[in-house]
Amino acid sequence: MRLIKQAPMSDGYYEAVEYVPGTNNEVSIFLIASSKKKVWYTRIIRQSKKGGYYRRSLKTMSRDIARKKSLEYWIDLRRAEKAGVDRAVRSTFEPLVKDWLESRRANGYSLAATRTIEYQFKNHFLPFFKSMDLDAIDESSYIKYLNQYRLNPEKYVGMRQLPTIRTLETEQSNFKSFLRWCVVRGHRSKPVYMRSVLKNQLDMIWDHRKVNGNPQERRDIVSTEVYSTYRRYLRSARPGGTQKSETRSQFFARRRMHFYFLTIYNFVARAGAEVLTLRFKDLELIESKIQKNAYFVRMTTKGGKKVKRPGYGSADSLVYHSDYNYAGYLAEWISLLETGDLIWPEHNKWERFPTHPEAFVFPAWNREKPMNAMATTRYMKTLRPKVKQWSLSHNKNHTKQLEEEIDAFTPYSVRHIAIRNLITESNYSFSTVAEKANTSIKMIEDFYYKYGVKPEGRLVSKHPAPSPKNTRYLEEDVIQLLKEVID
Repeated sequence: MRLIKQAPMSDGYYEAVEYVPGTNNEVSIFLIASSKKKVWYTRIIRQSKKGGYYRRSLKTMSRDIARKKSLEYWIDLRRAEKAGVDRAVRSTFEPLVKDWLESRRANGYSLAATRTIEYQFKNHFLPFFKSMDLDAIDESSYIKYLNQYRLNPEKYVGMRQLPTIRTLETEQSNFKSFLRWCVVRGHRSKPVYMRSVLKNQLDMIWDHRKVNGNPQERRDIVSTEVYSTYRRYLRSARPGGTQKSETRSQFFARRRMHFYFLTIYNFVARAGAEVLTLRFKDLELIESKIQKNAYFVRMTTKGGKKVKRPGYGSADSLVYHSDYNYAGYLAEWISLLETGDLIWPEHNKWERFPTHPEAFVFPAWNREKPMNAMATTRYMKTLRPKVKQWSLSHNKNHTKQLEEEIDAFTPYSVRHIAIRNLITESNYSFSTVAEKANTSIKMIEDFYYKYGVKPEGRLVSKHPAPSPKNTRYLEEDVIQLLKEVID
């Protein structure tokens, strides 16, 4: 019988300490005396500059299996050291999640997106994987998490409603992103293989009744009719009676502001963050080569998630083109900012707002900052019962379906409507619509050339064959007003 030498580990904390044969006394396995489970651990001498030991739980009570697994760790550690990869001691789930989130913030990822991901990990993944060793996480453990915790209302007490399969897919994508980061940083020994939960629902989800498998997408709910209803309401006079929560001046000012705010969504098909950060210097008035006194607006934005996003190219701006109708609405908005409301002159909330190049196109009340996205969304939500009541008495096409659409409507819904109309009404190809709306990464890489080649005929006119007959023109005084503010 071969004698196994003891490693120099004493003080009563360790138990049954022994070297592993064939490792030149570099690897030892041991038990923790106070542990009730009697699970084996390994300690491996580091050969890197930092020195010390590499310790791991072997998650087995069998001495033979412990020796075999410790050899695997020993070989992996030597390979990692040879490649210059540091196998950190901190290889459990919870502390590394904090490091990963800090890494995202430091590398310029969206703070809003990072907060959402932090919520997912705090409420979904950490309760299940909290103390688990990273190398023990695989597809099998993810499936157990999915069915035993995430979709189990008895374990996941914070569940408010059944998640959709796309929600689970998004969460899984963030989870896999974290594990890839762990591999690159040396906290995990090998990449994880994990199939997509979206494409493998039958195998990975045990009880499909716990998943909302057929949700109605918000963008599929809203229609052109609901957008038209909101626009008509925002331009209408205030109904009878008084509302003490805000003055009549504030009431009309908010209504007018949001009317023009929704208008730019529709005519330009831009995203919310890009609209809110828009300044007058970002606008350029372009005269049509098709029709005299017809103009469209070119807008350059340096805001939004697609600009300078890590891993998505190096574009520092995006360019959008309005159609011919938008220039007239923009002139109305400029006039409102400079001289006050032309329809209700007694309400002067908007009077004397700046329109110089550095001024925001949609300013907040303090004139120094842009409109707040969350406040705008909240305000639109407060309008829903009022819009339904107004539509019931003023809209001859009012239906129950329209009421459901009103409840689902948000400012971003207008972008979806605009894109859909470009496809169904203007007969644009999918690639042209994507180009106009800046919706794909490939188009972000290629659009500089494409926008430079006759953008008017391809991106401005909604008509597939633009001509003077179908191109709207502006009056001379409107053109002059626009030219005084934007080049």
